[in-house]
Amino acid sequence: MRELRTLATESAVGVTGTQRPWSREQGWLFSLGLAIALAGAAAGIYLVIQRLKVDLTRPRLEDLNLPRDVDAITPEKSLEIWEAYREIRLDERATPQFLVQRSRARELNIKLGVAAVFTVLGIGMTAGSFRLRSHGAAHGSD
Repeated sequence: MRELRTLATESAVGVTGTQRPWSREQGWLFSLGLAIALAGAAAGIYLVIQRLKVDLTRPRLEDLNLPRDVDAITPEKSLEIWEAYREIRLDERATPQFLVQRSRARELNIKLGVAAVFTVLGIGMTAGSFRLRSHGAAHGSD
């Protein structure tokens, strides 16, 4: 009986000793997927922090110094502003600072979406390496 137990453990050690749990391709796929997922997540966190710093509050009309600003505009520039105002219906509170901040927020939102895509792609690659592993084990190849 004792010899049968020893034989069973020796055969189990021999089988596991010859098979590698991961192939080189699986290791690279897992590593690359994990690196892409971590880079995407880090970029996403950075972009979220940057997006929180963008101030999109419009100035109150009481805070604007309209008489001083109007006096500084030439008649030609005034006509140009009026035509632009009528065409795109600008809000009088849409100051240049607000428009720049809104543009920055849109840019950060696009970059955040790209970071999310890379994070999902990396997670998919990492999960795919496990699927590849089980597929290779099912066919007896590594």
